[in-house]
Amino acid sequence: MLKCGYCGKNLVRKQWHSNSKYSKAVWYCSEPCRKGVKYCPNAKAISESVLEEAFVESYNRLCDNKQDVLEDLLAKIKTILKKEKIEEVIKQTDESIQKIKVRRNKLLNEYLNGTIPQDIYEENERLLKTTLLNKKNELKYLKKQLDEKDNISNRISEFRKNIMNNPILEEFDRVVFESIVEKAIVGSFDENGNKDPYKITFIYKTGIQDEIKEAKKNL
Repeated sequence: MLKCGYCGKNLVRKQWHSNSKYSKAVWYCSEPCRKGVKYCPNAKAISESVLEEAFVESYNRLCDNKQDVLEDLLAKIKTILKKEKIEEVIKQTDESIQKIKVRRNKLLNEYLNGTIPQDIYEENERLLKTTLLNKKNELKYLKKQLDEKDNISNRISEFRKNIMNNPILEEFDRVVFESIVEKAIVGSFDENGNKDPYKITFIYKTGIQDEIKEAKKNL
């Protein structure tokens, strides 16, 4: 659930000073761990306690703004309802793909039969190939949306129940974290292009995003 904001790879858990009284758990980008620092030079190890405290702050901010959160949830539900015809769009896109394949075969036969010259064939083949690739990508996206549509309403409902019923968190709760957070992105750049390896962006399962900037400094 923890991702590097610089290279997108997973973070891995490490234990520093494991045999001393200074032992502590940290999370660090897997790329420099496996290949060396040069493969993700901006990443920094971040203490597990800092991550946990950042989530507590983010979660409590959401709880303080319950009405805003619920309005956002309702808006998302309306968006889901508008996607009821996605199955029909998938069918139409698949039909378009089949038609493009037929056109490519016909074009190839015309070229092999000498009906059209090579330059005309290559130009039309290039256009059809590009169109086919775009349609396949579109179909893949639509099918993914269809899969998400089946469970997102339940996820939104569960999130709303958690945020309305759970009290303010006094300390990190792993169950709450895993039930409502999609992922947490560690590290980023600010608006001036300066790196902030301790900026944490929590992406909740409903799509809500919340940022904790310079978490190590603030918490």
